[in-house]
Amino acid sequence: MTTIAFFGGSNLIGGGYPDGPTCKDIYPNIIARQGYNVKNYGIAGASSYEIFLTCLHQLSQSEPDIVFIEWNMFARHRFHPSPDVNLFISGSNITFPDNWNFCIPIPDKQLLNFQKTLLLLDGDYHRIITLLSYCRIIQDICKLKNIKLIMISGDIPWTKDLFTTYNDDTDLWSTLSEYSKELLSFNERADSDILSLLSQLRKYFSPLDLENWIWIFENIPMLTVDYAPLDKHVGPKTMMIIATRIINFLKEKNL
Repeated sequence: MTTIAFFGGSNLIGGGYPDGPTCKDIYPNIIARQGYNVKNYGIAGASSYEIFLTCLHQLSQSEPDIVFIEWNMFARHRFHPSPDVNLFISGSNITFPDNWNFCIPIPDKQLLNFQKTLLLLDGDYHRIITLLSYCRIIQDICKLKNIKLIMISGDIPWTKDLFTTYNDDTDLWSTLSEYSKELLSFNERADSDILSLLSQLRKYFSPLDLENWIWIFENIPMLTVDYAPLDKHVGPKTMMIIATRIINFLKEKNL
């Protein structure tokens, strides 16, 4: 039986569902019912860094037939002001642990201001380069071990125009997405500087084998048609959409 090791965040382990990782509707379990031996290494709230480390660790311990990775958004940070306190800050929320008020006397308003400052200081440009480096390392390890690698963009906001080759005559303002222009601080830079930054991104992007990706410039929010019973995680219909695309990819590749 073909073994697939899944790595990613809470979508893999039933975030938003009462049954969590045993829920029949989450996409790893749908794929398991197709006759695959599924190993689920999802971590709630995982950053791409945590996903990367978890994957590296498991690859050092075992060799599944297939490694599947759902990469997550850039702005995910964990802070540990004491050994048993885990403060999670992302682009959309702050998750306070139950024992937070007994740990450090920082008012909630001050933390919200810190969240805004943190997100301003932690831009996506270098996060993209870092993620591309993670992808390349995992790609090389899987190739060395003869393991099939499959990846998707979970909620990565990057767009194809960031990795396209342009010439000096290109109207960059009309060509680049709003996300890309904000990422590159477009209004504060000359076109030559923009082209140089884009060239740097292409240097990290070009070694990727796109045959390993089911989708790269789509993301799960684009596919979402419903929500989980308990919160805004993806719902059963969306899980089925994701699972169907993965299953079709596996069939096309005879995996």
